[in-house]
Amino acid sequence: MVGLAVGMPIRGLAVHITVDMRGKKIGDFATGSVEPPDEEIPRTPPGVLHSYKLFLAGGLAGNKFAGVPAADESLQNDKLKLARVGSDNLETLSEEAVKIIETERQQFVYLTGLIRERFLTLMADPNLQTGRYRLLDQADLARSGG
Repeated sequence: MVGLAVGMPIRGLAVHITVDMRGKKIGDFATGSVEPPDEEIPRTPPGVLHSYKLFLAGGLAGNKFAGVPAADESLQNDKLKLARVGSDNLETLSEEAVKIIETERQQFVYLTGLIRERFLTLMADPNLQTGRYRLLDQADLARSGG
């Protein structure tokens, strides 16, 4: 949602689920977006890079806003991506991103409700196989006002 608010091209959200004899294990959640190529970073305008940084901090900001602990794996991935484009601190950026979520509260509630509903339906499927599953697509994002 933060990525949408700052103008990043977002395509959707997916989750990876592993299914084995022990049961279902939730893997990473991945937002479909456009990452700046390494060779383009030095020529990318500062405002665009800042929007990208806020997008990266949006996951942690969403967790903070919702009162849900962030997974260490997700935090490490976001920190690695952030390090590619500067020396900013993920925690500090997430505070700025939380303010965006507060401003766009209705959109956040709509999208998290849709994600929750689809995730629960997915996890209840007795025939679920290991794979990556889309929870939001561009049409959902458009309907949310993004």
